[in-house]
Amino acid sequence: MNYRTSTALAVVAMAGILTAACDTGVNGGASPVSTPPAASTTPSSSSANPFDGVNPCTILDQTLNGEGFPAATPTVADAQHSCRSQNVIPGNPTAVDVALSLQAGQRYDENVDNPAQAKTGHVQKRAAIEVPTPLGSDGQCEVHIEVKPSSRALLIVGSGSDTANACNLAEKYADKVGPLLPNG
Repeated sequence: MNYRTSTALAVVAMAGILTAACDTGVNGGASPVSTPPAASTTPSSSSANPFDGVNPCTILDQTLNGEGFPAATPTVADAQHSCRSQNVIPGNPTAVDVALSLQAGQRYDENVDNPAQAKTGHVQKRAAIEVPTPLGSDGQCEVHIEVKPSSRALLIVGSGSDTANACNLAEKYADKVGPLLPNG
């Protein structure tokens, strides 16, 4: 994944995992993102949910395996669909917080915070958006990954006040999350 932006993790953990993501230099140049009108965040039926039977904590644990993170735990705001883990990574002066939210019925390009900095791209063959400093939170990076037909996985990384590092980590982890998501 070729992303160079960041997003807000603390706000997400407290607010139920928000949305935003972006990308640079994927198959050419970066493309700014415009925010489409908000759609319903509730899936029309559970049978349309590509995440039925999928545990976000399992995906996050597999993604962070070997990186020294403790087992992921459900978030307070959306425990059935979102998990997080936090660890101090060697060479990183502050703890790194990583969260994953599986959002059925919400497209990857909806509710993009800070659209002026958001960029489109791909995580493997999935459409994605990366947004640096969503909600104005330095040290945060968010990647929205498309899960067809109309859902997304939202990966959020917080790394102190270092937005570039948070985006580098978000790109690295998004590449690991992508293959673990349902094909939908």
